[in-house]
Order: sequence, then structure tokens, then C-alpha cells
Amino acid sequence: MKQKTYSGIIALLMLAVPAVSYGTTTVPERRAEMKQKFEERKASTTERIQERKASSTEKRASSTEKRLEMKGEILKRQAGRTEKMLGQMIEHMDRLASRIASRIEKVKAEGKDVSESEGFLAEGRVHLTEARTSLSTFSSLVLSKDNIGDIRVGASGVKNHLRLAHQSLVKAINSLKIGFNKATSTATSTLR
Repeated sequence: MKQKTYSGIIALLMLAVPAVSYGTTTVPERRAEMKQKFEERKASTTERIQERKASSTEKRASSTEKRLEMKGEILKRQAGRTEKMLGQMIEHMDRLASRIASRIEKVKAEGKDVSESEGFLAEGRVHLTEARTSLSTFSSLVLSKDNIGDIRVGASGVKNHLRLAHQSLVKAINSLKIGFNKATSTATSTLR
């Protein structure tokens, strides 16, 4: 008996299912409605994705511009510091050359031969003049990302002239030392 009641209930349910409608619409209408909602959600999702891509592209472009601007500012600061440092080195070398010239005059007054030292000093001053010319060329360069190589070449030219001037001034000093290192008087012994 139980089996008959269960099979009767199942049969009733099977007959009732096709007749059940979802509200006032039928199954094909409901299916079409769901398909339309799906298409609307798909379109809105696609639209949101495109908006995100556009905004991220704009953000990327603005951050690239900011980064390039910051690089330009850093380049200007570094070039300014380099120019200042090289100018200070030229002035320092010029003061050294003046001191060496003064020392040469004192040694010359003592009657010693200083022609070699004078030659090295003149060579050093020529290199200092060339370094000043290179520095003015370096400072006149327009800073941009396109001519970074030119800026580096200009700075290395100034450094090279300073190095050569320094070598010449060192040679001038060393040639003066030769006359100073010789003893002019002899020591007498106090021991008996």
C-alpha cells in the first residue's frame, strides 16, 4: 500500500510539473528574459573592463611623464653640481699655479736655474685655460635626454684638461725640489 501511494504521488507530480509556470510567463519567455539579462550583464562588464583599461592607460602615461620629468630634474641638478665642482677645481688649480709661480720667483732670486719649472708651469696654465674653455662649452649645452652623451663628453674633456694641468704643475714642483734638496752648508762636528 505504501508503494501505491508513493507511485501515485510521483505520477501526480510528473503531470503537474509541465503545467507549472513561473509567474505569468512561460518557460520559453523566461529563457529569453534570462538570456537578455545575461547579455546586458555581459555588455556592462565589457564596458567596465574597457573603462578600467582606459584609466590604467591614462595613469601609466601620466606616471611615465612624471618619471621623465623627474629624470630631467635630476639630470639638471647633477649637471649643475658637476659644473660647480669642475669650476672649483679650476680655481683651486689656478691658485696652486700662482703659488708655484711665486715659489719659482723666489728660487730665481737665489740665482738657481728654474727654466724647466717655468716651462711646466706654462704648460699647466695652458691646460687650465683649455679646461676653462671646455667648462664654458659644457655649461652652454642644453640639457635633454637626447644629448646626455654630449654632456658626458664635455665633462670628461674638462676633467682630462684638469688632469693634464695637475700633472704639469706636479712636474714643475718636482723640478723645483731638485734645487732645494741639495745641502748648501756642511755641518761641523762638536765632538773631539
